[in-house]
Amino acid sequence: MAPSTKTAPRSPTPLPYPGTEALREYTHALIPWQLGHHFPTAPVPKKETCPDRELKAALRPPREHVLLLGLGDGALAAALAKALPAERTLTVCTLNPADVRPTLAEQAPWWSDGRHTILADTSPRAILLLLHAFGRNPAQCTMILNSTLSEEERQTHRALQRLLLKTERLEPDTQPALSGNPEDVTIAAILHPDEPRLEEFFAAIPAWAREMIVVWDADAPPTPRPDAACPTRHLARRLNKDFAAQRNVALAHAQGEWIFFLDSDERLAAEDWAALPGLTARARTLGAGGVAWPRMTFWPDEEHVLAGFGLWPDLQLRLMPVSPGLRFERPVHEVVVGLPGPVLIDAGRQIRHYSRLFKNPEALAAKLRVFDGAAGQRLHRLNGTYPTLPTEFMRRVSAAFRHHALLRLRAL
Repeated sequence: MAPSTKTAPRSPTPLPYPGTEALREYTHALIPWQLGHHFPTAPVPKKETCPDRELKAALRPPREHVLLLGLGDGALAAALAKALPAERTLTVCTLNPADVRPTLAEQAPWWSDGRHTILADTSPRAILLLLHAFGRNPAQCTMILNSTLSEEERQTHRALQRLLLKTERLEPDTQPALSGNPEDVTIAAILHPDEPRLEEFFAAIPAWAREMIVVWDADAPPTPRPDAACPTRHLARRLNKDFAAQRNVALAHAQGEWIFFLDSDERLAAEDWAALPGLTARARTLGAGGVAWPRMTFWPDEEHVLAGFGLWPDLQLRLMPVSPGLRFERPVHEVVVGLPGPVLIDAGRQIRHYSRLFKNPEALAAKLRVFDGAAGQRLHRLNGTYPTLPTEFMRRVSAAFRHHALLRLRAL
């Protein structure tokens, strides 16, 4: 992945559309980048026309925001932006960031300032979270699938449409506050004795947990054994190129009703640890099979995080009820099967991921070789540079899910 040599111009002064500005900032962080190839030749936009069907849908009362799924050649988006009255905003959601070329801000100024913008990423999950974070709850917007897209683009953006439609936002005021029982929670980790900052990792584990289970990639636990403030049990099993098997060992020994997994290069904020028992109680009341968090990876320092092209939200399913049939599968990039209910997304909290800061390039390369060994082929590589956003931007995303509103997938 390499950045292009051109960058799109930014608005010189703040504008009175904070949600639009935030989505625009995200897109601006991505559009100088490309996935190993040059930007293709820009398509020639057709004449700006807005079919009656699309215009009538965009003007449908009382929806304030219009979501156009797919950019295409930009003609329909430009026509809609021109036709919408002053009280309506247009957000074009595209899964093809390469369509938003650095020159597009000059060719189509409707999105580079004012109340309209483009939200671009290859990740449908990123688009989902960002829309909810910045005032575009799809359930409260007019959603239009761009009729000018190619058949291939139409299929991918129709899948995005289905994801947006089947995700519901659960505000905390829809149910009473629940305190939860800390003794319900087992904290689990699969570790290697040579991982950096292990003392710091164990010191961050809260004392309120029922227990902590550690599965060491070794013949025996290290001596002396680092213990958390809660009761800690140390198990040993060689990894043998199978991360799922390591997690299943921890799962088999868990005594809590819920299990929460954390890796050695990950951290939670103190307030998020404190909220975990209440979250388990809420998840239980909602009949959830697990809770996933966004994970923000710091790079090249703690003031910036990786973003775009799947680097964020990097959703991690880490909290789940211990139940019959629950297990991990796949030797690497494990998946959980046998969940007893739907997964909730808690975007009001984010796992802090320090892998790029805790380890030097040699140690990171060695870790990726372990992943490749588990996968049986070379799948991982390090790049010299990545698209990033300020950490403060991600804090704004978390804060936007006020009091930790949850997202839940529901059947259509």
